[in-house]
Amino acid sequence: MFTIRRANALSLVLIALQFLAVPCVRANVAGAVPLDHGWRLWLDKAAQWQNDPLFLPEDVKLGSMPVNPPTGGWSALSDKAGIAVSLPATVEQFYWGKTAGTASGPESAAAIVEGDGSYRGVSWWYRKFTVPALKPGERLVFHFPGARLRAEVYVNGKLVGYNIISEAPFSADATSACHPGAGNLLAVRITNPGGRIDWMDFQTMNWGNYVLPATHSFGGLDGGVEMQVRSDVSVSDLAVFNTPDTHTVRIRAKLTSHGSAYEGPLEIRITQAGRLLFETSQPVSVPSGGDAIAWVEAKVPAALLWAVGQPHLCQATATLPPLGHSDRSTTFGFRWFGVRGLGTDATLCLNGHRIVPISSISWGFWAPNGLFPDKAAVAREIASMKALGLDSLQNHRHMPKAAEVDGFNRAGLLLYCEAGGGVFTFEKAPTEPKGTSVEVRYDGKPLELDFLNRYQLDKELAMIRAFRSDPCVTIWTLQNETGPDVDNPRMRYALERMREADPSRLVLLKSGEVSRGEVWSLPYSTSWMKDDGTGYSGWWDEHTAMNSPGVWVDSMYQSPTNYAYRSDDRKEVVVWGEMATGASPDDHTAIVRWYKRHHETGYDLAAHEALRKVYDRFIDEHGFRAAFPTAEDLFREAGAKHYFSAAHLLENARMCNTNDYIVLSGWESTTIDDHSGLVDALRQLKASPKLLHAAAQPEVLVIRPRQHVLATGDTAVVDVHQINDRNMTGIWKLGVTAAYSGRAPFFQASTLVTLIGGDTFGQLLKAGIEFKVDRPGSVQIRATLSPVAGGAPVLENEEPLLVVDLQPRRLGGEIACLGDNAALIPALKGRFHADAVPFTPGLGKVSTILLATQSASPEGWLTSDSNAPVAGTKDPELYKHQMWGKAGPIHTWTGLAPGKVVVKIHLEDGFSSGPGQRLFDIALNGKVVARNLDIFARAGGSGRALVETYVVDAPKGAVAMSVPHVSSDNATLAAVELRDSAGRVVRAVFRNQRYVDPKGNVWTPISDQHDAAWTSDLSAVLKRVRDDGTRLVLLTTGGDDAQQLASYLGEQGLLRYSGPAAASGPSWMGFWYFGRKHWLLDGLPSNCVLDWPYQITNGNGLLLDGPGVETVIGYGKDHDPNIGVSAAVVRCGKGRIVLLALPGLKNSFVEDASLGFQKITAERILFNALAR
Repeated sequence: MFTIRRANALSLVLIALQFLAVPCVRANVAGAVPLDHGWRLWLDKAAQWQNDPLFLPEDVKLGSMPVNPPTGGWSALSDKAGIAVSLPATVEQFYWGKTAGTASGPESAAAIVEGDGSYRGVSWWYRKFTVPALKPGERLVFHFPGARLRAEVYVNGKLVGYNIISEAPFSADATSACHPGAGNLLAVRITNPGGRIDWMDFQTMNWGNYVLPATHSFGGLDGGVEMQVRSDVSVSDLAVFNTPDTHTVRIRAKLTSHGSAYEGPLEIRITQAGRLLFETSQPVSVPSGGDAIAWVEAKVPAALLWAVGQPHLCQATATLPPLGHSDRSTTFGFRWFGVRGLGTDATLCLNGHRIVPISSISWGFWAPNGLFPDKAAVAREIASMKALGLDSLQNHRHMPKAAEVDGFNRAGLLLYCEAGGGVFTFEKAPTEPKGTSVEVRYDGKPLELDFLNRYQLDKELAMIRAFRSDPCVTIWTLQNETGPDVDNPRMRYALERMREADPSRLVLLKSGEVSRGEVWSLPYSTSWMKDDGTGYSGWWDEHTAMNSPGVWVDSMYQSPTNYAYRSDDRKEVVVWGEMATGASPDDHTAIVRWYKRHHETGYDLAAHEALRKVYDRFIDEHGFRAAFPTAEDLFREAGAKHYFSAAHLLENARMCNTNDYIVLSGWESTTIDDHSGLVDALRQLKASPKLLHAAAQPEVLVIRPRQHVLATGDTAVVDVHQINDRNMTGIWKLGVTAAYSGRAPFFQASTLVTLIGGDTFGQLLKAGIEFKVDRPGSVQIRATLSPVAGGAPVLENEEPLLVVDLQPRRLGGEIACLGDNAALIPALKGRFHADAVPFTPGLGKVSTILLATQSASPEGWLTSDSNAPVAGTKDPELYKHQMWGKAGPIHTWTGLAPGKVVVKIHLEDGFSSGPGQRLFDIALNGKVVARNLDIFARAGGSGRALVETYVVDAPKGAVAMSVPHVSSDNATLAAVELRDSAGRVVRAVFRNQRYVDPKGNVWTPISDQHDAAWTSDLSAVLKRVRDDGTRLVLLTTGGDDAQQLASYLGEQGLLRYSGPAAASGPSWMGFWYFGRKHWLLDGLPSNCVLDWPYQITNGNGLLLDGPGVETVIGYGKDHDPNIGVSAAVVRCGKGRIVLLALPGLKNSFVEDASLGFQKITAERILFNALAR
């Protein structure tokens, strides 16, 4: 056991003897020799590593640690072994899926795309080097910016360095192992024990008896490796801390002796663009074999300030003048990032001016190697950020990389940093090797940290020490979306250590998922602000990425006081930490083209090649080549849909003056996990950046129609807001026009408006502008802001509308309805003035039969399984499998005895860590019985069962259950039990398999509880289609009812059906529909990806084809190589079958409301399907 004492950060000189590993800091010393080229990589597949002892930095004692030579001895590392590589690189860049035990193979696109091809085991990275001439007492040190995971550094077979902290910088003193001149061998043994290739950072992995955070599963070395000559006493660390006085900094120099003592001057200089701005010297005393800490305050009025887009960098250099090779430099900028007005009108400020960063979350995946960017990759990233208008990124769930930080410094961009896995600073491991825990002191009390806690805390501190001087870094945070007790001692200890390492920045416990449970500190504060029990802490950060509909929908803006990302919370810093902006496919063609142009290979290349091929095949086989001449055209249009949504939501957030920090979700897409990225893993754009770039400008006119899709004869209502980050003030003339495409304006209006300016970054200029649309087509609304005295507009913008003719002609013929007649027949009468009748086998000849079906399962919902314990019930197994998803219909039970029905809904929330994180409504037979249901709060905590009981009137023997609204996260359900007036009990579980409870009761999966009385009539209906030329329209929900019908049509030989393409999954995975020109889409956009004119918020499709199938709408999702069909016309004898498998279409038509599908568009599609 040992005690760690808090350092006094205000001491001017602190001397302490320390026997620790070589400091983990970024290297910046004069005369360093770059070593990124000339390496070889060899996989030591026979090496044993599984049960190795592991050493944290504070435990490293090289002389007593195991030496692990290559299998076959050091001669195995020859010039002919392995392959030649340059850094940065990983094993996976070259060997993805090519090593024993990894998934790969050309047998299917799915195997290529979804397989984990990472290498588990030992790899050797080695090269020859020449030792420079060393003076007596001088040392030869190798600096590594990062490695994953374990790095053992050998020089000429001797262990000279060791690092286990994933991707953290480290150094190795090779002096004792070198021989003069050339022919020395530097070899790094990298061990990759596994990990994850998705975004999650709150799971662990085992390495023998050790438990480690499961970081990204790549093994390799970062670029920027250097060989340095160092004096016996030198500056081992140099940090520059900004202060609220923007022209004053505090400089901390750590001086380390590796032998003799030093008494003499320490010289510190500050330069900017080669100009000396500051110089001082002070005496220091460094004991033999020990350290000294010196502080210097520098006030430099002549320094140019570093700011966004104004990267005026400075260089601080510290040296011991009598000693050569004693220097160290660090890059910094004079600037101050902080908070003002907390508790009244809170804002973020940079250099005294309000700032609202526009950011996006980056998971840290970098093609081609997966983990480490080179300078070219960072340049691509910066170019894409500027093209899109972003000024910041969130370093999200992963360790920052030096190349990216350096690039941001030089570009004038901001970076919010977390190391990834911060939860493990306070969550204990289930097991650990004996003797690896330590005792520390917190708040005067002993506190035990296990190996996992220590590992993660070392990582947090390594991040801060490496990047605390960099001006681009704004905030340190411990863990994304966590929720410990705000007084958890391990968590608070970790935060204290982080603040001690850098007192000059904001330090946060977390970002989102909800604002509750925050703990944070202002720069140079000695106290912590925390949730006061009401949710208030001064820092409000919520995430909505899980609730993305995947497309811009009209409900995102309903009025000036009701729109997405509007807030009234002026007292706190308001952060939208993960905005639900949609998702899209990568441009697989562009990625493959990049690889070929650069003659590179990469971990994701095979996946992108496979996906490009399957889309090309679908386009050809299903007749979409006229719509999309290349697969790339489809990918880019899907990207444009994503960018349209992101741009509009960005405008929403910015025009609300209360918002302080805007974070789009997300930045880069990953191969098999997250597709909400605005760019791919190469940092290439997915579409034209024009819309997003415009939305991110300092001054923007925001045009907001309250409905983007209207019917002919409707009245458009439009509001105009302004984003004003540059202090435009005074009286201006606002003009608004509306015009059909290619025509003169049919509406014009103008008014005088007064711009507030100053710190008012968003304001409403004019509400309730109205004009009537009397013909179908595309309408462009244009707004301009001009000087009152006349002249050209200083601001202008445009916004599209779509006007749809719902019934260009009267529906002819007779319509018979089958299935959901009770709702369908009145809807047809109300929408089309069509007299429809119920279908019966004895009915006379009709021109059209409309079959409306209902899915047994809720549309787009996913299953989740958990082995976690469930309290508060005698039947915990009932709650361990659930379904979760968005608002919409759940299920309708029919055949019940008329009268009162008792409904018991079984619920449990094992994911939320506090109240308010999951909120949703439940309705029975159209009546809301639970509003903003909070399972966590009602059950009394996480992982506790909750049974809610309701009595509903069911005069017709039917109970319809729905989730009308989700306020936070997703709705989740475990089971439902209904008891009708006759005592009959129906039990349903939201899982894939039936369940037998301890009493022997059988619970049926919800998907098996079909109400399909219409199936007995299908044979007679198909005979009419085949023999009489009757048109059959199959109006499905796109769920299991669509699958059931497709299977039936396949059995009849009308098409080939091979199963569902599957629901779209979590919102960050993404989905996209695309349609071709066809009479089914008359009066609507076609030959395009279906965007805001359709507003489809759930994804599903069918894997079908055949010579008699005309595919009209295709469906793709995430990285799935199975591309589905969601609307098609099928030949059947003399007639045609119109198969509509579009989620939300049926409900939006029947209810005359946009329920997952734009209601006007839904009505026109159904008209087209019925019209003859």
